[in-house]
Amino acid sequence: MSGINLREKHVNIEQFPNMDACIHHLFERQAALTPDQTAVMYEETGLSYRQLNEKANQFAHYLVTCGLQIEEPVAVCMDRSLEMVIVLLGVLKAGGAYVPIDPNYPQKRVEYMLTDAKAPIVVTSKSREGILAKQSLGDATLIVADKSGEWQEQPATNLDLPITADNLMYMMYTSGSTGNPKGVMNTHRALNNRLQWMQKEFRLNSSDRILQKTPFSFDVSVWEFFWPLLAGATLVMARPEAHKDPEYLIHTIQTMNITTMHFVPSMLQIFLDVYQTGTPLPSLKRIICSGEALTKSMELAFFAKFDQVELYNLYGPTEAAIDVTYWKCTGDKHEKSVPIGFPISNIHLLILDGDKLITEPGIAGELHIGGIGLARGYHNKPELTAEKFIADPFREGGRLYKTGDLCKYREDGAIEYIGRVDFQVKIRGYRIELGEIEAALERLPYIKQCVVKAIREGDNTYLAAYVTVPDDGKWEESRVREQIAEQLPDYMIPAFFVRLDAFPLSANGKVDRNSLPAPQKSGFVPADCQPKTEIEKLVASFWKELLSLDEVSIDTPFLYAGGNSLFAARLVARVKQRFQIPLALKDVFQHPTIYELSKFIESQTCIAEEPKLLPAGNKEQKRDLSFAQKRLWFINEWQGTSSLYNLPNYFEITGPLEVR
Repeated sequence: MSGINLREKHVNIEQFPNMDACIHHLFERQAALTPDQTAVMYEETGLSYRQLNEKANQFAHYLVTCGLQIEEPVAVCMDRSLEMVIVLLGVLKAGGAYVPIDPNYPQKRVEYMLTDAKAPIVVTSKSREGILAKQSLGDATLIVADKSGEWQEQPATNLDLPITADNLMYMMYTSGSTGNPKGVMNTHRALNNRLQWMQKEFRLNSSDRILQKTPFSFDVSVWEFFWPLLAGATLVMARPEAHKDPEYLIHTIQTMNITTMHFVPSMLQIFLDVYQTGTPLPSLKRIICSGEALTKSMELAFFAKFDQVELYNLYGPTEAAIDVTYWKCTGDKHEKSVPIGFPISNIHLLILDGDKLITEPGIAGELHIGGIGLARGYHNKPELTAEKFIADPFREGGRLYKTGDLCKYREDGAIEYIGRVDFQVKIRGYRIELGEIEAALERLPYIKQCVVKAIREGDNTYLAAYVTVPDDGKWEESRVREQIAEQLPDYMIPAFFVRLDAFPLSANGKVDRNSLPAPQKSGFVPADCQPKTEIEKLVASFWKELLSLDEVSIDTPFLYAGGNSLFAARLVARVKQRFQIPLALKDVFQHPTIYELSKFIESQTCIAEEPKLLPAGNKEQKRDLSFAQKRLWFINEWQGTSSLYNLPNYFEITGPLEVR
């Protein structure tokens, strides 16, 4: 396949309607079409399209009275809730661009993002108001969205402001190699194209329910929020932090009739580990993966458990409106890998060599992205914008984004992801510049030099920090971890620290990363630190299995042994299955050692016997009712025929009703 043919194959032109419309305008049209359809659900509470539109209008009117101008950023720091959806839509309707700030970020990171964004308005919730009270907001207006106040008294009518599709819609911060995150500025038009392609491909309707579980500081959340609201479907909001709990997700799919959801591949693996084949999930139609490489083994494991559910592999950077390629997985065992596929509508992709020439099939090069989806650039970083967004050598006046991703064309023209050309990595779906971690560590007075390396073991990738210390420096890993946690989110904190006297150097005098020693994940454990009780031995066995350890001390904190939130989710699943006790993810971090966690487990219950599976028996054979079944039998005997347990919904009717 020639370079010309490849160039043509990777240009996907589509004439969508309403491409000049803003996202909130498309939502308003849908609200007018289906005003009484449920737009969003959180737990047992929901809002119709009419209610959501009116509340978002009220919030937008209030933002305008606060002086918000078109394209001004509005920082949003709150947990997942109905109010979050109202706020995001309200910001768009008022002409602003929302800036998501994860309330779980360290204070210093929140402070940097607020300072860099220079948002004149900051929105939060009552539960997170204390975080912002510690920040110097300057002249910014602070709005607590879930407090009753002035915004609920504003008009509920749609606003008429001169906002265009080329105005900013959101600014999302990603890891930066200079030591601080960088804000990526995205427009309404870019997301409009992305969502119209998605609707063309998947055809959501009013029966669909999309689960919003991705942290809103991660770009996948953008399509989770707005795609269902533009298609007349229902947006279902997961509880805060619940995206890490596979049992909660399974329960939510069942009870809320979820049809579509997203997984980062590493979290999909945990979901598959916990899901028991045969557990009914009849509503689930499709799972969309992105954020990390989807391995062939994971694809096959998925179809072994979900042969009736579609699986898609998508790829894209924040700089190009979330995703730019897609691939429908087939479970073909003869394929060696899962490609990232072909471009979505109005996106063109080029794999170029060092001379900016298109590579031949099988030859690796850097992937470049062009088309409607490109971001405007980086906030307050014109030099970096010029470096990463270059002129398209094949299209006059066009731009290309240099992804830094190493890819190759297959013979059929599909694109395969190989790796990175620089020191950027993706772990658990988060894009991480290793240079940002190195810069943060080198700011500490007792670290002289630092190199951070991503190490892959099987399907797991972890970070290792190699450090040298000043001649008079005293090395205390616990102190380093404590102080670095004040600057970086947990997914950027290295799993292991390795102290070196000097770094190995290559012939040109640079640090030879390939010669850095592997971290010593386990070593000699004194007798008094070895597991003694049966619970400690079981918990230790879980640790060793999950973290690939030979030995482990009962006094070593989970994070120090190489643990992270995904491993913690797997640990929770194993403990709950073995001990039959309620255990939350936070319990692992509140009781971080084997000794402490074992004591906590012991306080909950004694060791349960291994659960025994009942053999398949005669369906006519009578068995004892469960407690839940007995309860339903009693209510039926007491109340008689009732719609109490099969009433799906109710309708409030205003005005006279003619019954026929």
